[in-house]
Amino acid sequence: MSNMRNVGKIKDAHGLKGEVYLLIYSSEKDWFTEVESIFVNLDKNFDDEKVDLSKLKEFKVIESSFHKDGVIAKLDKVLDRNQSEALKGLSFWVDGKIFELQSEDEGFYLTQIENFKVYNKESYIGIIDSFSFNGAHDLIQVKTEMGEIYSIPLVDDYILEIKFEQKVILMELPDGLIEVQRV
Repeated sequence: MSNMRNVGKIKDAHGLKGEVYLLIYSSEKDWFTEVESIFVNLDKNFDDEKVDLSKLKEFKVIESSFHKDGVIAKLDKVLDRNQSEALKGLSFWVDGKIFELQSEDEGFYLTQIENFKVYNKESYIGIIDSFSFNGAHDLIQVKTEMGEIYSIPLVDDYILEIKFEQKVILMELPDGLIEVQRV
């Protein structure tokens, strides 16, 4: 369970037969076709950053279809709308192995660049700490040595080079993108 990735939350119940609407935190959702099970944090009062992965409850995905920013899924052990509504708002994880590509030519998954160093041209910014999605683009959350977090759109126009061996991303960011985020 050490390779688990928090990828979304159960946004709502869907229908009367226990389906759930899974909101996925990234713009790319094709990977979900490989998911056999999701793992849910059943403790609504627990911080997802400090969740005990061994206490996640597994739900097998019986069937699923893409819908808006996520997936409608039928899960085993969820038999009716009341049970699916009880899961509303809970975060879910998947096994991170589904995000491993065989070669760089296939592209990459966000999890493959986690903890990479980010540079704006030659200027060091920080390390990729996490990811989010703003509705249009995937965002990398870059943490500086001072503990500041900057959201940077991960778009081809900004990426100069990704050096997988060195765990480095070279970018050319628009003037002011970092400065506007400073408080």
